[in-house]
Amino acid sequence: MTGDDGEGEGSADGSVGVSARTDRYAIVKTDVSPEEALVFLDGKYIGTADDFDGTPDYLYLGAGKYHLEFRLPGYQTFATDLDVSRGQRVRVDQKLKLQPGKSALDQFPPESKGTPLGRVFTKHGPEAGGPGADDEAPPPPRRLQQRAPTPRDDGWSDRGMAPAPRERAPEDRVDVRDEPLPRPAGNRARMRFKVTPEDAAVYVDDKYLGAGGDLAANPRGVVTDPGTHSITVARPGYKSKTVDITVRIGAPVDVVVVLEK
Repeated sequence: MTGDDGEGEGSADGSVGVSARTDRYAIVKTDVSPEEALVFLDGKYIGTADDFDGTPDYLYLGAGKYHLEFRLPGYQTFATDLDVSRGQRVRVDQKLKLQPGKSALDQFPPESKGTPLGRVFTKHGPEAGGPGADDEAPPPPRRLQQRAPTPRDDGWSDRGMAPAPRERAPEDRVDVRDEPLPRPAGNRARMRFKVTPEDAAVYVDDKYLGAGGDLAANPRGVVTDPGTHSITVARPGYKSKTVDITVRIGAPVDVVVVLEK
């Protein structure tokens, strides 16, 4: 039976405990921006950076060497080689660079296809029985929930990173950062969007949020930090528009933007 600390080997229904799962694989967290970047593992598409950033879950790899690429139209591809062992935690922290002459406001990320091959891989390919795309995501390790880690004890490491085939500039390195504690939901504000045309791209503080129609389909709105945010809406053939919106806790704000041709 799995204990309250999530470190049991299994449960009454036969499911595998979090500790048994994480001890078997290396855990890779993809803190890559833009988060819509497409992730390719050994040349195969496995999802987006957002799919493996810990919300709701990570990328699990069997011990061995892997080639990881992050691609997005309008941006330069970032590639790194991983050499991981069981139980290792690796954080890939990278901001993709725009291609020369490109603007973030002109880019329309491709539609996400989820995690078509699951999120558990070995050198032989996707592994059945692991936490796949349709499984309930396991919670993060409890030590990440209980306290803010120190650089020596955050559990995440760049150990085992082999250099990519090309020579990377210093800013292209895989970084190690402290894992922050999750922000309580009660301290967040909400924005509800109504954008015309619906396929226009919406950016909050210069970060792509989604298409207007997709955001409008969420009646509860988008959770964000309280304060003033810059909202930019753009679509080819229309004049882009930027507005500043101030949101407060407990008072959802309606953001209505109509673009002109």
